[in-house]
Amino acid sequence: MKIIEIKDIDNYSLAKSLDCLERMGKLFPIVRTNLNSCRMFVDDKRCNCLLEVTQISNTIKVAILFGQASEIDIDWLTEKVRDVFDLDNPIYNEFYSNLNAYGDVNSRELMKSLNGLRLIKDISLMNCVFRTIISQQVSLKVASNMVRKFVTRYDHRLYFDGVYYYQFPNVEFIANNLTISQLREIGIPARRANAIIDVSSKILALDNSLEDYSFRELEELLISVKGIGQWTVEMLGLFYFMVPDTIPVADLGLHRAVEHLYKLPTRTVSKTNVKEFTNRWCGNKSLLVYYIWEFWMLSKVDKEQNYD
Repeated sequence: MKIIEIKDIDNYSLAKSLDCLERMGKLFPIVRTNLNSCRMFVDDKRCNCLLEVTQISNTIKVAILFGQASEIDIDWLTEKVRDVFDLDNPIYNEFYSNLNAYGDVNSRELMKSLNGLRLIKDISLMNCVFRTIISQQVSLKVASNMVRKFVTRYDHRLYFDGVYYYQFPNVEFIANNLTISQLREIGIPARRANAIIDVSSKILALDNSLEDYSFRELEELLISVKGIGQWTVEMLGLFYFMVPDTIPVADLGLHRAVEHLYKLPTRTVSKTNVKEFTNRWCGNKSLLVYYIWEFWMLSKVDKEQNYD
């Protein structure tokens, strides 16, 4: 079994990052195996592998449990793990050195409770697009269930050691084989089902790989699809690109999170006044949104959260 070691990863907690992803209902198809370990199925033209990612102190160990990988593939897999777990992004250390990140509110408690938390991305940009479309205007629990049904019904799967591991269907399969009625059978509303099929066709027609395009270039393509609006684009900017100044002003979760951090009465923050608070922030505001969401969700860990 091939082991890849990524060393000297400071200020990182895989456990907290997996916890956050689970609370948001976004972990699947990553499979958590214990506190500091998870498995993910990499289904790519380069290689077809099952990886186990484990943190031991400040080292990330990546075991190739299934599949063959050349030295070139191993280099690519190493970069893929670094990208998915956001191991090389400097914005986290910048955040912890800035006690005034949230303006005039004391954020020491937030920093202490979230220390080591980083974004875990979908394994591909296309997967993040599908997940975000499916998640429009429903609770985290409902979105998570719809994503699981979508992936397990139309998936690429790998069976290993008594367990199935899944990955999202690719754009070719969706564009050429799926219909709106089929997606409605698993609970995806017609408008979102049409958007999934339409965006797959548009991406299939691109001259280059989707990963070659910038966020701003993709924003134009996505907005042209009926059923994809500003919220979907903002979530993509947050959860995949970490665009510096993405503030989803209409997101109810952000409103409640701001109230929690600033100790305000419930329902006093809305899309009309949330920027009065976020304008005080400094640093990467996408990261600040991610952290403030998790800080709020930690305080509500036993309650289901709704995001419109």
